[in-house]
Amino acid sequence: MRKPGETGGQTQLPYGQVSDKLAAVQRRDTIIMAYGRIDVYWPDGPIESYQLIKPSIGVGRSPGNDIVLDTTAVSRYHISLTLKDQQIVLEDLDSVNGTYVDGARVKPRDPLVLRGGEEIQLGDVRLVFKPEIDEDSLDVTRPIGIEPAPLDTRRIEIAQPAFKVELDPPGQPVTPGAFIQANVTITNLSTESQHYTIEVDGVPKEWLRLDRAQLDLEANEDGYIVINFKPLRRSETAPGDYKVTLRVISGSTPDQTADAVMTLRVRSYSGFGMVLGTPRIDIAKPFDLHLHNQGSGPLGLQLSGASPSENLLFDIQPSRVTLGPGEHRTIYGHIRAKQRQLLGRSHEHRFDILAHAQDASGFLAPVQGTFIEQPALPWWVPAVLVFFMVLLIAAGALGMLAIVSHAAPPSITSFTASAQKVFDGESVTLAWASSGATDVSLQIDNGQAVKVDPSATAYTQTMSGVGDHVLQLVAASGNQLAKQQLIVSVVAQALKVNAFTVNPNPLLKNVKQTVAITWNVDGAISISFLGLEALNGKPDDVGHPPTGTMTINAAPHGSVDLVLDAFANDGRELKQDVRIEAKDPVCKVTAASVDLHSAPDSAAPVTRSLASNGEVTPDGQDQSQLWVHLAPQAGTSGPAEWIVANALSCNGFATTALNLVIPTAPVATSTPAATASPAEGVTPTAPDTSAQTPTPLATSALVG
Repeated sequence: MRKPGETGGQTQLPYGQVSDKLAAVQRRDTIIMAYGRIDVYWPDGPIESYQLIKPSIGVGRSPGNDIVLDTTAVSRYHISLTLKDQQIVLEDLDSVNGTYVDGARVKPRDPLVLRGGEEIQLGDVRLVFKPEIDEDSLDVTRPIGIEPAPLDTRRIEIAQPAFKVELDPPGQPVTPGAFIQANVTITNLSTESQHYTIEVDGVPKEWLRLDRAQLDLEANEDGYIVINFKPLRRSETAPGDYKVTLRVISGSTPDQTADAVMTLRVRSYSGFGMVLGTPRIDIAKPFDLHLHNQGSGPLGLQLSGASPSENLLFDIQPSRVTLGPGEHRTIYGHIRAKQRQLLGRSHEHRFDILAHAQDASGFLAPVQGTFIEQPALPWWVPAVLVFFMVLLIAAGALGMLAIVSHAAPPSITSFTASAQKVFDGESVTLAWASSGATDVSLQIDNGQAVKVDPSATAYTQTMSGVGDHVLQLVAASGNQLAKQQLIVSVVAQALKVNAFTVNPNPLLKNVKQTVAITWNVDGAISISFLGLEALNGKPDDVGHPPTGTMTINAAPHGSVDLVLDAFANDGRELKQDVRIEAKDPVCKVTAASVDLHSAPDSAAPVTRSLASNGEVTPDGQDQSQLWVHLAPQAGTSGPAEWIVANALSCNGFATTALNLVIPTAPVATSTPAATASPAEGVTPTAPDTSAQTPTPLATSALVG
């Protein structure tokens, strides 16, 4: 036998106790204690910190604000920070220059919940919000679990013959969504200026940001780099220790690298969402409660119900659940009145379904609904009872006919989605099986219903807006309805470069060659390349898709930094560069000996002679393609030198692929003739020049 106040095997919680607990949560808003901190980073270096104590904080240029930012780039009343329902809410107050949170612009008067660690940009001033969390906090999103052994925060020093690296690792664990940093000092121990490349491995790329990945230092100069870590606040962000490797590569001695290994400790956190799929219910149908563990650890919950009148009984099965990280689950239950009315009008009773966390946070989260109590007999039954009795016999035949011809009620046997989690803007396919329905419609988050063909069994829906969305399928036949619901989570897609390569690399200077550029970027809608003109002479003014391969004809004059510039549909931008090295082409003399001339003409003065197998560095050819121009020797600015093309054998290319060089003054067209000395029978052979029609220049120039 059940005890009073119990139903369905679970204890009924008196509403007085529930209201006391909820009031305790609300009273925390009025306690004078810091619930967070704002750190202000001015562009010229100073840092200021402000404790958040008042329930509402104003930030702006006017002296009437709680936090005054005296700069013309900030509006008089720029933003407000409000403690509401145990959450910190930011709101832009129609500022002139706008408000940016983690790089995304906030819509004016559109409240945004802050989780902790966000970067807030107001004009030229950067703010960072840091929440204050204590052991008694009832916030439903907070770090959980017991900290492991203390972190090793000792400075790490790595020395190489030509440079030294000092690494100060993070001094404490970091909660997903918050920032923490490591500081790096690089000292150039050599007597010459050096170029250094910095790489970081061991954590996902979207977790970290380097203030610079390339560094140039003079002799004995120190350089400083800040590594910012911000683990994503997602359920798949596993807590624990991550071994992070910092690699410093010297440009002059790339075989000498300095690898420093540090530990990044990521805390676990809890987060919880709860939606009542049927906020208005009656005794004839169960309610459905959708639960979502938004944290990175398991979450145990005790479910119960309460009402102000304390005249409702709740049967929730199961009443105790444990949700895994990121898990969705739907729980069903029934509500009924303790004493049902026999006659009268229907009554509405407000009730709360309560989720009490069984972890260290111990939060109590309510969701409200309305129970419609219908009397056993409608209020109008006595008034019309006699009338119905008189008509009973006459309507008997028609009643029997109606019973026979009454259509079976509609039913939904299944309702599924092709994915429970999609990126913002992606589509999900909904599939179902129903019977007995004359009308079928779909509804998202209690919005406008969309009618579909009753004979259809699938529908494709584009999902927009980050968060959990309740999709409801309604099958109708006359006034009879059948409903089923499911939840689809929409997440923002990260902007991430999966691949960016240039092949071949390195290239040959001043030699026409085919180059393939391949890329693959997640979350982008358009790609462009900066520095392309240094390869083919033309800037990239065409938008490219997020994934692709582009082939160009390149003839660089030196090394090139090619930058991939990716844009997302919300204005976010991501850049990544590839260094394309350019090396000197090399050719060897194949004749016994050959003369070098000051112009592409065998009658021009001889500058010097080369013996067989002598190596030269070409940088162009003349219009006839019979002569090759040689680059000046290193460290000299000697006169122009020309050599007959068919006296050379080049490594990996033909001389006809060289850039076009126009001599300073036109020379008479002549075919170099073989001489006994020093060319020893080397006679240029004219190639097919029908495809080349260069335009002569007034001065000596390299065309390519």
